Amino acid sequence: MLFPVSEVSCGNPPVLPHTGRRWNGSSSPGTVVFYYCKMGFHEDQIDFINSHDAANMSVCNIHGYWTGPNILCKAIDCGMPPDLPHAVALWGNASTLGSTVVYRCDPGYRNVGAGKRVRLFCLGRVESGLVPLPR
Repeated sequence: MLFPVSEVSCGNPPVLPHTGRRWNGSSSPGTVVFYYCKMGFHEDQIDFINSHDAANMSVCNIHGYWTGPNILCKAIDCGMPPDLPHAVALWGNASTLGSTVVYRCDPGYRNVGAGKRVRLFCLGRVESGLVPLPR
């Protein structure tokens, strides 16, 4: 008696929030998919430390299942904008990648640098260059 034999396939690998995948498109046993955090997100270091070597990969096993990748991508957050003396921060309470904070001088003060306002940009950390203070 002959039994039909079918090729083992894992199907599509898991889709994880805020991640991209690098993989050759195969779903056969032994295929490896590598995960990475998309732009604007970073890998949570606590999960990475606890997961050891296989944190960002999934492997198709001989039973037709993908092993679970252990990667958690969190939004890049620059945190609260710094206080500048004699100035008010105008912002929408967002401090993720690409966010902007504009400072306006208090009445009776003016910006000693170029322009009337100072801008800070979140580029993975607060970036500002030189920040002229109101005088």
